Amino acid sequence: MAGETKAVPTAFLKPKRQLAGSGLCCTVFSNAVATTEMELADVVNLGYLPAGVTVVAVGIATHDMDSSTGVVQKITIGSTDVLTGVTVGVLGSVATQVPSVRAIIPQATTDKTLVSTTFTTAPSGTAAAGTIYVSVWYFTT
Repeated sequence: MAGETKAVPTAFLKPKRQLAGSGLCCTVFSNAVATTEMELADVVNLGYLPAGVTVVAVGIATHDMDSSTGVVQKITIGSTDVLTGVTVGVLGSVATQVPSVRAIIPQATTDKTLVSTTFTTAPSGTAAAGTIYVSVWYFTT
């Protein structure tokens, strides 16, 4: 069924601690996805960022999740879509693909903030289960 939401993995329910200074740090979230969890509008919750940080870049890498070229995702921080049109799920195995990493318009958090990805286009070929890895670079504000 399209439009379902996958829960945050237990390991990412609590946000990682923020740094005492203003140094840049990175948290890598991951969540395994079954073929039934990548239909149109399915949401995969990845984890939480701590309050009081500013996100400056986001990266995503996945396994080959589509035998064709249809699967498209977006990454959302809180209620803001920070990376759209992500097609890394159609590029082949993790060992051979180039992950998508982009600087973004800085996003400040004032409370614990959810990071998620949504399938904006379902796989057009044969869907394949895999793991979504999202890296978030941020500093303490």
